[in-house]
Amino acid sequence: MDRSCKILQEESNALSDYAEIDLRNDRAICHLESVLTSHHVEEALRDGVRLRSKVTVEEQEYLLQNVTYEPVTFVVEHALPDDWKVDSDPQPVKVVDNTAFFRVNAEPGQIVRLHVGERYRDPMADAD
Repeated sequence: MDRSCKILQEESNALSDYAEIDLRNDRAICHLESVLTSHHVEEALRDGVRLRSKVTVEEQEYLLQNVTYEPVTFVVEHALPDDWKVDSDPQPVKVVDNTAFFRVNAEPGQIVRLHVGERYRDPMADAD
């Protein structure tokens, strides 16, 4: 799966029995819920100096359904914008360049949720 729930079938044979069906954008298998953006200011003291940053957090929840008769492992490839960091629970199994990889196991017919958050910190000039 990519960030927009497009199924990357060429990298998986788990859906080989369904090859005659175009599953690349099948909302029964994957869709996004709770796509949210929030902003806040964070402060920290470092060596007696107050540091302030504007922080943007973007979150989305993948809703994944195993439509096969076998257990599957979904691999979600979540591309991060430049200078953004993963802010998720669970953490990805790995991050390569700007792509976070999450693994989600699902039994036949099971629907599972994966929460993925990302954050960007923009340091602010101190007004003092």
